Parts: sequence; C-alpha cells; structure tokens
Amino acid sequence: MKTQTTVSEITHDDLVNLFSTALYGSNYLSASYDERIDEDDDDCYEDVLAKILLSGGKIQITDYYAEGCDYGNLPRRMDEDENYTYTVTLEDIKTGLAKAANGTFNSQSKDFVEDERRFAKRAFDSFVTEACDFDLTYADCLMQIILFNEIIYG
Repeated sequence: MKTQTTVSEITHDDLVNLFSTALYGSNYLSASYDERIDEDDDDCYEDVLAKILLSGGKIQITDYYAEGCDYGNLPRRMDEDENYTYTVTLEDIKTGLAKAANGTFNSQSKDFVEDERRFAKRAFDSFVTEACDFDLTYADCLMQIILFNEIIYG
C-alpha cells in the first residue's frame, strides 16, 4: 500500500509549536521578520511568526552553520559571515512537512536513505499528533526538510 500526505491546513498553534520547539534550543537556526502585524500584548515571538505566515507574509530563517553552503530551492541570501538566510512562506512549511511525511525529500547519504525517511516520518507523526516526544531533534529534522529539502545536520 502507498499513501500520500498533503498538508492542507496548519493552525496558529501548530506553527507556534514547531517554531518554539525547533528554535528555542537550536545552536544554528534563528528566525526573524520584517513585516509588521497587529500584535497582542501577550504574543510571544513564535506567535508573531505564526501570525505573519497565516496572513500571507514571509519570515526569514538563518542557518548559522552554512559556511557558504546553501541547499534547497527557497529564496535565500548569504551574509558577510557566509550564513544563509532563507525566506519562508506558509506554503513552504506545508510542502516541507508533506515531504517529511512522504519521504520525498533529498538524501545526502545513499546508505541511510531509508533511515532518514523513517526518522522524518516519526518526526512528522509526533508533530501532528502533538505527542509528548515532539522535541528539538524531531523539530530540527522537520525544519531542515522545510528549509533545505534534505537533512544536512544529522
């Protein structure tokens, strides 16, 4: 049997969960935004990122491990320290999550393709079911697939 996952909708809380889990403990990813939206007094940073995306806007996510190497097809720019900043939309997130669920992302290592696909599927399932095991490792896996269309940093 073969199934195909399509992410048709993602909620504000889903985005907040993804960003807070992926970015809070990350040594190499950070998010920023240029767009202005109506913020509530109790909005956290991740709330603002989610609101921007859900209103059709774009956010930027910077890879501080890039060392001049970029991946995937998202729009990006390199800074003077050879870090890459990727521009991300809500559709990019939906597409990346679907690729994680379906195992249709690129793989760097032909020896570990199936291991990477299984891990990405577990990460996706944990995220979708809001399991208590959705942690930085799973969130990082999903963010790498969203940004790079592959798992670069194992």
